Amino acid sequence: ICLAGIYQVATKAGINARLNYKNGSIVITEINSSAIENQLSNNDIILSVDGHNVSTIEDIEFILDSYAIGQQVPFLVERNGKEITIPIELESYNTITYLIVLFIVGCIFFALGVIVLKKRPPGDLVVLLFHWICITVSVHIFTTFGRYTINPIIQGYSLRIIFMLASAITPILFLHLSFLFPRKKWLNYYKLIHGLYIVTFFYFIYMAYLFLSAIKPISIPAFHRFMQNYNVGRWLFAVCMICGVVNFIQSYRKAIEEEERRKLRWVILGLAIGPLSFVTLWQVPQILGSVALVPEEVMLLISAVTPLMFAISIVRYHILDIDFIFNRSTVYVLVLTIILLIYSGIVATAAVFIGVFTIRSSIIVSAVAAIIVALLFEPARRATQRFVDKKFFRVRYNYRIAQREFTSEIDHYIDLVSLAEFVVNKLDALLQPERIAFFAFGDSRTQWELLAGRNMDYLQSGLKRTLTAFTNRSLNPLMAIPAYLESGISFEKANEKIFRKNHIVLAMPLWLQSAQNSGFLLLGHKKSDTLFSLEDIDLLKTVVTQTTSAIERIHLQQDLLLQHAETERLEELNKLKSYFVSSVSHDLQTPLTSIKMFAELLQTKTNISKKDKQEYLDIIQGESDRLSRLINNVLSFSRIERGTKEYKLSKVNLGSIAENVLRTMKYQIEQNGFELEIQLPENDIIINVDADSIAEALTNLLDNAIKYSQKQKRIVLSVFREKECAVIQIKDNGIGVSEKDQKKIFSAFFRSGDKKIQALGGAGLGLTQVQHIAEAHNGRVTVKSKPGSGSTFSLFLPLEEAE
Repeated sequence: ICLAGIYQVATKAGINARLNYKNGSIVITEINSSAIENQLSNNDIILSVDGHNVSTIEDIEFILDSYAIGQQVPFLVERNGKEITIPIELESYNTITYLIVLFIVGCIFFALGVIVLKKRPPGDLVVLLFHWICITVSVHIFTTFGRYTINPIIQGYSLRIIFMLASAITPILFLHLSFLFPRKKWLNYYKLIHGLYIVTFFYFIYMAYLFLSAIKPISIPAFHRFMQNYNVGRWLFAVCMICGVVNFIQSYRKAIEEEERRKLRWVILGLAIGPLSFVTLWQVPQILGSVALVPEEVMLLISAVTPLMFAISIVRYHILDIDFIFNRSTVYVLVLTIILLIYSGIVATAAVFIGVFTIRSSIIVSAVAAIIVALLFEPARRATQRFVDKKFFRVRYNYRIAQREFTSEIDHYIDLVSLAEFVVNKLDALLQPERIAFFAFGDSRTQWELLAGRNMDYLQSGLKRTLTAFTNRSLNPLMAIPAYLESGISFEKANEKIFRKNHIVLAMPLWLQSAQNSGFLLLGHKKSDTLFSLEDIDLLKTVVTQTTSAIERIHLQQDLLLQHAETERLEELNKLKSYFVSSVSHDLQTPLTSIKMFAELLQTKTNISKKDKQEYLDIIQGESDRLSRLINNVLSFSRIERGTKEYKLSKVNLGSIAENVLRTMKYQIEQNGFELEIQLPENDIIINVDADSIAEALTNLLDNAIKYSQKQKRIVLSVFREKECAVIQIKDNGIGVSEKDQKKIFSAFFRSGDKKIQALGGAGLGLTQVQHIAEAHNGRVTVKSKPGSGSTFSLFLPLEEAE
């Protein structure tokens, strides 16, 4: 579309003469082409073109846009009261320079739209809106009014309609962007924006209809209806742009974070350079009856600055020192505007009194005006600088109010980082320094920790040594570069080379009673380039004193909290110790009782049948195994706690491990009346593991399934492959585990708050060991459970090392 657009602009035809609208007629005031100077004359009044009566310059341009360069078109002109028809051969309307500039500027917009879209993450609505603004402006530039009869004819018509679409949609996109950048400003903004999009769509359809009505065939009355509605679009464009600019300015005024303010300064600077330059260099001179101060090509190039500033704001707002650029550029743009208005006023006033300018009088008036504005330039610059500093950088504050605010708010903070952020934000808002940072010492004087800061992330070693030496030899609360302080302030002179290298101008230590000092508050020069006043330094001293007291309080509170937490931890450990001893004692007592009872029966009873004797021996054997497992659990957990548990890996059949565990657990399973279903794989699963540890984990899982299945006594043990893992799964129909407890059951000594679970006892070590064994084998253990519906524990072991 853009390439086709530049072609239709390049083939735009016209006459190389200046036309002005005077007394209701179109008058030729200057002929710039030798080809037509013998045909047309200055002060000729154009009545019609190609048989169409014309009343505006736009009428002529509209008619000629249907012709190609080199074609002849009859012009009916009035010369000295006579009407004359003159065939004029049309020339190129646009110069090569204009076309090159048009192409460059259009490409800049297009490229910026693509670059921003690529540089930022997808899905960002702000980026998407900026992208489409750049694209629509680029299309608007490339498809500006040109020849609409280029072949194929539908292409020419389409380009003019696309131009109207781009013109209509761009201001709505800009307004939409202003509601979202740098953050959303109005929750229901979309209702307004969606309504504007809908209105714009129907407006575009109507404009396309009017345009097609005016060209097939060419109808000047229809074209006038088109232009009337086109001017409505211009007003809509102006209103949306003004509202968008107001939105950005309002966002800047309400911005809290420095990051947002920096982004918005880029935006405001771009808006100032583009639209303000257009007003001062283009529109104002023409309003005053003069010619524009710069050619249209230059204005096009200046307009490209605006999207560039927007792109920087969205993608790389910290790429340059925007504060310096914004400050200086704002000052000089405002000064030049003031000077230009003064100059124009002097010339206009002289014109009123002189009446008719001669070359001599023009030179005299211009010289006098130039001398006056030259003398006024420096005073105007100083006054404008003070205005910009006050409005954008320098914040006037009341010392007593600021001190009271610090005092009332600083006691609310209970940690150092939040306190430091508050101090930095508050001072940044009050003093507007270029840089500010709150550094604290770590465990030793050589460790510096940045608690909060703006535009300062680290300190060079030379500055650290300088500041450390300062605190060792001096009790002065201020070290600074003299050039940045007003006279009458007591301070110790800083090493300017080191301070300037770190972009700071003053440093204030924070002394604590418990240590020589706790850190430093560091500040750069003010953005307004004004000096730190005695009032500023008094405020900083007050803030440092209050901050030091707050740090002492925070340290004391933290010590008390640590002591309280330590006391609670010891009490909890005592409770756990008592519970552990009680629980283990109970678990050990149960099998010992059974062993003792059946051993006494074998000793005292003489008439025991062989069958009963074997049964008693099996019970003693089973309870002994159970007792051994309990003791091994405690010993294994102890080794895990000490970090001495070792794993000896070897290649084994996972199914064989499961079968061995079932043999050792057979007595306990049968004794508790459980139905056991075993699902082993047809093919062996060979895995590189510590067989004893895996057996221990499986035993603990089976023991839990038995313990917590009191009614539905059925257990399913499965061994299978799943993707790249071997899995041992134990499924029971027991009381289940709540979703809340599932996150804690693998913690040592954890006991659920469920009374049913508490009544079943246990030391709370089994699942902890299972998890440790799984992780030691680069595996994991999972649980799926629902209270009342049983539990499924799965032990996953990786197969990557298995053959």
